Amino acid sequence: MNINNLISEINDTSSDNQDLLIRKAISQNIIYGLSQGELYGYLLINLDRVCDYNINSTFALKWEKDNLVLTYNPNQFVNDIKSNNNLTANLEHLSMHIIWLHPIRYNNPNKVESIAADISVNQYIKFLPKNAFTIEKLSYFYNIKLPKFKDSNEYVNLLKKFISKSKARKNISNSGMQLMDDHKHFKKMNVSGGAKYYKIRNLIKHTVSKMGNKNRGKLPNAVNEQLDKINNKQINWRKYIQKGVSKIPFSESMSIKRFNRRQSYRMELPGKLSSTLKSIIIFVDNSGSISNNYLNLAISQISDIFRLYPVDIIIYPFDAKIHEQNAYRVKSSQKIRYERVSNGGTSYQSIFDFINIKHLENNFCIIFTDGLGEKNVNNYGFNNVLWVLEDSSNNLSINKRIGNIIRITNIN
Repeated sequence: MNINNLISEINDTSSDNQDLLIRKAISQNIIYGLSQGELYGYLLINLDRVCDYNINSTFALKWEKDNLVLTYNPNQFVNDIKSNNNLTANLEHLSMHIIWLHPIRYNNPNKVESIAADISVNQYIKFLPKNAFTIEKLSYFYNIKLPKFKDSNEYVNLLKKFISKSKARKNISNSGMQLMDDHKHFKKMNVSGGAKYYKIRNLIKHTVSKMGNKNRGKLPNAVNEQLDKINNKQINWRKYIQKGVSKIPFSESMSIKRFNRRQSYRMELPGKLSSTLKSIIIFVDNSGSISNNYLNLAISQISDIFRLYPVDIIIYPFDAKIHEQNAYRVKSSQKIRYERVSNGGTSYQSIFDFINIKHLENNFCIIFTDGLGEKNVNNYGFNNVLWVLEDSSNNLSINKRIGNIIRITNIN
């Protein structure tokens, strides 16, 4: 049956039979997209589809344990989907959220983050609904200068300045524009962000392997670049962490439970036992320009890595100074938290002063930052540092090389 005819039948049938027909329409559309070499077809064919009357939109991406599923609400479907073009637009929209990792990056997003996520992906969608959020509408109606084809995080920063005004908030609420899908189900439940990142990355890698170069040639350049960024060989940052941890000297204590190696024939002499506890200190940039979503993902990955290591992890927020009173010890990958405690300027010197004053030279140091700080610092000879920059950041501002530098989207 023609998909448009099937959608007409859905609108005319009783609610008892709608779920089956809607599932059929979704499947036929995805299969057709697959046959035409469309990205959304290759991607969404791998997702389970679940009926859910509790979502506040026609479709939503939802985490069920560590699996991403495509949910749909039959009541909303009948109201919003009037043609195959409507259906295609919604499915393409969901696929673009996945490509840009929004179900990981936005854990229970607020209004600004949701609008930013939608306008970033709607630039690539054909047959957009008339009430969808777009850059053009926001720019025209509210006189906001929004660049095209940028990451959603950049739109978040631009929209924050505008929507902070109460009048603008009210205007947007009354504008008639709507989000195309319910983003609150991006919220990650009971599974670390790292596990979900690997799930989506493997889904995208599988999609790319099946599409082939001919079909990818039809995609916008920005979409191809994002696919390559995720699909290309990742930096294995475990080697950096293991290297940093290996530089931490073990403390030693005397014990009669160990032979004295120099005089092993003398049983009364104690030997030396090495402590196996190693410490990692993590400094998190609070300057405001680095994304909370990337930080949550990366810190979750760190905790997952260190579950297998005898390490002590302490996280310190910093901006122009170290906020020692807000530091906390990581005890479980399920209990990772990150809350911005300040939004001042960035001082890397404050980190090295803190390490020097607190005598923390025998620790491995990881610094999450956007790279925008001073050019010259005194590191007091301390080089056991891993700098982790957000992918959209420029190079680290410091002139001399101190430790190693990687970017969050290159983490494996």
